[in-house]
Amino acid sequence: MSLKTGLRAFLLLDAALVPLVACNIAGQPVVGVFSKVAPQGTAGDYITYQRIASRPFGHLGGGARSFSDLVQVNVYAFQRGDTATSPEARCEAITEAVRRRLDGYRGPMGDTTVLACLMRDERDDHEDQQDASEDVTCWTSQDFEILHIRG
Repeated sequence: MSLKTGLRAFLLLDAALVPLVACNIAGQPVVGVFSKVAPQGTAGDYITYQRIASRPFGHLGGGARSFSDLVQVNVYAFQRGDTATSPEARCEAITEAVRRRLDGYRGPMGDTTVLACLMRDERDDHEDQQDASEDVTCWTSQDFEILHIRG
């Protein structure tokens, strides 16, 4: 299991986060935690994540097993007619749940040993409706540096 797979599994174990990103694809319920991009037709709030950079730590005894990966986690929330909660409020709630889950974590993540996971940057933005056919979209991007030993 790679860090990417381990990260998804680790996020899915968070009982506070999972209900916040419950969504559906073509009418089928799914938990909205996706690698790189969400599938087309995803309805509801969700998270995407991807590795932005990886820096190996080599040594004279052989190839590198320790790495420092920069991972970007993106949170997306959309205006919905079925909820009284604003997309801004839902985006902030999901963002905070991700921050609590990852920032400062040390321990197993799948078969990867995480030595340190630190949030390095966070930014947010939104897109307003241009007309009645468009949703309001809010998003936050968080960058986490994950120092780990590959299994």
